[in-house]
Amino acid sequence: MLDFTNNTEWYIAKNINARKHEFMGKLFIKEFLTGFYKCYYSGTTANLLLANNVIGRFLEFTRDNILSIEVYNINTNRPISLIHIKIDDHLTVAEISLIIIEQSLNESIIIDIISWLIDYSFYELYCEEIVVIIPEVCIQANKFMQEITTRQTTELSEKAKLISDPLLRCEYYRLTETCWPDAEVQKDAARPDYQRTNAYIKDTILPYFNPSIKTRLYSTIIDYNYKVVAATDASATSIGLQNSEQVLGASYKYYSRIDTAIWYFGKWYNSKTAHLIHRYARMIFRIQQYVFKFAIPASFIDCLPYDKGMNSYLVTFSPIFDNECKVIALQTIAVDYRYHGYSGYLGQEVVPQFVNEVPGVKLSTREEEVLYLLISGMTQEQIAILLNIKRPTVASIIRNQLCPKFNLPVGNSKLIVDYARAIGLPRAIPQSLWLPSVIIHDANLASWINDIRY
Repeated sequence: MLDFTNNTEWYIAKNINARKHEFMGKLFIKEFLTGFYKCYYSGTTANLLLANNVIGRFLEFTRDNILSIEVYNINTNRPISLIHIKIDDHLTVAEISLIIIEQSLNESIIIDIISWLIDYSFYELYCEEIVVIIPEVCIQANKFMQEITTRQTTELSEKAKLISDPLLRCEYYRLTETCWPDAEVQKDAARPDYQRTNAYIKDTILPYFNPSIKTRLYSTIIDYNYKVVAATDASATSIGLQNSEQVLGASYKYYSRIDTAIWYFGKWYNSKTAHLIHRYARMIFRIQQYVFKFAIPASFIDCLPYDKGMNSYLVTFSPIFDNECKVIALQTIAVDYRYHGYSGYLGQEVVPQFVNEVPGVKLSTREEEVLYLLISGMTQEQIAILLNIKRPTVASIIRNQLCPKFNLPVGNSKLIVDYARAIGLPRAIPQSLWLPSVIIHDANLASWINDIRY
């Protein structure tokens, strides 16, 4: 099993990773600040700011028990963001300085950086509250923070003022774990009594679950830290592991850890699949948060690629309550689900390429995907969720692209499916679908996930 306390690199977005810095030297800091100042100021002003002893102040962080993280472009190896995290003596509150060179970044990457940082602070550093300090000139970063929490008007502490050049005005935000990622969920919720909760899990929940470990049941118990504390052997083997012991301590909260993704997905993890694999893991983590915070079950279809096809499971996350009706754990139950139904009885090893040619018809990648999913029995709503597009877009592809190419009446999905089956389709899964995916049926959960863009 992986040691999740070890350092790793984190996947943030395409071509963007994060890594810890044990020591940031003068040249490194100067290079970053040069790019940062040039993004917002003229050359003369930028040079004056660099000469204002700012580099020395950054060096103080490496000597003050502060965690330093660099977000960088993997193609150029140049930093695009510096993060400093200072945790208080009680290990509950983190003061975070976030500086981003926004000039070459789109909004979605900036949101990915901040949302990962919040998840990392709450669920890997176990902070209950964070204070985020962002230079006022970082407009997109401040805009996102203003959407998810209330901007503080309190004057910054002297320590906070040293986090960036004093000529820059900073915005100040406070966020608690109970209000993330949806501030409307549990405004007054409190963290559990850890000692009492751990005792309840150990003395009540695990004895109930342990007899099922050797059964054919796909099931796990996930505690309030989002970690697997018990699992059946069948659940372990369903994701390519050997036994339940290898699952213990695993968690989808580590969705950005690159070493974890490689450990689980092996040869399927590469530069082309990394984005979807990490987004897949983050999606499942968000579903777990939904169950913990709303205290209601959630179900979805989980699809995973393996050597001979797509294994699909209908998964349910159910909340487990203690004697005070607080959610302290989740139980997952999964059953085999023939979402990619044809892969189960093609009678041959399915290869990750689309070989479903239609004589005289040339289909685009998107058309191939929609056609395959229609044949597999999915609705337009389900196809839209899986492909991360809007339902009207799916309908348009069917009506304006597939039907004309097959000389069929406009908008008739049933005739498309009947025609495809008549000529012996499908024969394989499209390569673009040979990736982990999550399909949500619950309307409330789907709406919540769509609203939570991060």
